[in-house]
Amino acid sequence: MLKSVYHLVVTSRKTRGPDVKGQNNCRLVIHDRPSGLNFLVDTGADISVVPPSSAERCKPKSLLNFLAANGTKINTYGTRNLSLNIGLRRIFPWSFIIADASRPILGADFLTH
Repeated sequence: MLKSVYHLVVTSRKTRGPDVKGQNNCRLVIHDRPSGLNFLVDTGADISVVPPSSAERCKPKSLLNFLAANGTKINTYGTRNLSLNIGLRRIFPWSFIIADASRPILGADFLTH
């Protein structure tokens, strides 16, 4: 168990905070080897999402919509099944919601699984 936690800590990356000048934030990001996607681990997000590809964005929007923390509507485009390989000697199959997000997010649904 300690080995798994150590691996997750090592993969975190420092980024500049958008709101506070001169202060660094540390956000946990997990890299999926096969897809090359970097997932932000967001314990405040209820669901896990991936941004749409250009082709997916051209499809009709799903009837399912979400609200961001600031109350704005987030469009969705269906689901995408991925098998995550995050270096823990196990593959994690998951069905992600395709949504207008700036980056892939691992939410509480994935983290509690």
